[in-house]
Amino acid sequence: MGTWLYILALLVIQCSTVWMCPSNCNCTGSLTTCCAQGADSLSQPLAGNPDTSDTKTLVLDHCGVFILDMSTFENFLPLELLEIRQMIIVYVNSQAFMHLSNLQTLILDNVSLSDAAMHPNAFAGLRANILSLRNNHLCTVTQQTFTDSENLEDIDLSGNQLRFIEDKTFAGLVKLKRLNLTNNRLKTVSLFWFGFSFLKTDFQLVLLGNNLSCECQYRGALYQGNWWFTQAIASNNLTCNWSSATPPCEVPSVATTYKEICTTELLTLSLSCGADGLPKPSVIWFLPNGTQSPPYPPPQPPYHRWLGLQPLSPEALELHPQCLRRFLPFVLQGRSQDLSL
Repeated sequence: MGTWLYILALLVIQCSTVWMCPSNCNCTGSLTTCCAQGADSLSQPLAGNPDTSDTKTLVLDHCGVFILDMSTFENFLPLELLEIRQMIIVYVNSQAFMHLSNLQTLILDNVSLSDAAMHPNAFAGLRANILSLRNNHLCTVTQQTFTDSENLEDIDLSGNQLRFIEDKTFAGLVKLKRLNLTNNRLKTVSLFWFGFSFLKTDFQLVLLGNNLSCECQYRGALYQGNWWFTQAIASNNLTCNWSSATPPCEVPSVATTYKEICTTELLTLSLSCGADGLPKPSVIWFLPNGTQSPPYPPPQPPYHRWLGLQPLSPEALELHPQCLRRFLPFVLQGRSQDLSL
């Protein structure tokens, strides 16, 4: 009897280490696909065993609502390709993919990803060579977005709502060969996005589908020794006939200082924001939940400063009955302007 119990115990231990295909998924060899054939939900973290998983490609298609963090794919450490599409990603936590040391390609297309749904360090430490964030709702990218992600060679940000790219956002990406910014809302291009040490002989910058302006000289466009940047602009059929009289583009800035605003519950509240810049900024307001209000049109030239007024109900702002504190339009460092410098 004791011998049989010992054998049974061994079988239980062995079975516990066998790879388990997650529910609503199809696992074939190194490929695992989930949800595409009717299932609209998936438990998190995904079931499996990190020691025995052979999955190198994981595709999540129409899997409902997800929150991504370091535990989501902890049972898929050998992943080389992760593709998530046609879903709603509520939030991407800090360093969500840092532990996937074998990852080569990360695709998050059509997943409703927005600035509010992404930690500033969401892609910090990413080991992948290819990153695709196509057809989402991103408005800004900053220096933090790609921190310690120096393996990136191809970044696709097409089909978003990008208005602002912070200086030196791509400066640390020494292997970057292609940046796709097609179909965004950029008005200018800047050498300072890349830094002065970013010298590429085979770099491709794709800017088609943006409303690029020629009313000012792009920052860094005329600097000697940065021919690659001028060539990248020219490859997009963008020709600006600048003269010595053409003013340089100016980074948008906020003319409104911090104020504490008190209001009464159920009364309409008006907030104002003054902004300067060239081309003319278009002020956009964000509610605490990340919802974006439509941009207000800029004034007619030659004015480069204007005042935007945004009436908002207390319900929309989720106000405390006594005071509204620290609510200003999300325009710090020009991040809500219809402008990128």
